[in-house]
Amino acid sequence: NEAGKEGDADVVAIFEGIKTILYTQVKFHRDQTDEWATEQIMAYKDNKEVMDDGYSKIAWVVSSADGFSDACYALAKENKVQLVDGPK
Repeated sequence: NEAGKEGDADVVAIFEGIKTILYTQVKFHRDQTDEWATEQIMAYKDNKEVMDDGYSKIAWVVSSADGFSDACYALAKENKVQLVDGPK
């Protein structure tokens, strides 16, 4: 991870044809993933949205855990962050 950066994204996928960028925070957790993962990707996305480049920017948190904490679900819902969990 780069020093002094705002937030964190493990995967950045750019889809030129549909002018969309997908920022993804990936976690390898056993039980639950907490709101820290959502906070990381939100900070990264917010930092990148400063640029008005015409792209839609979408944030995801992908976790190997069986679920997310209630606080994580609430924060993600409030900030339109997609949560994907488990090996399903």
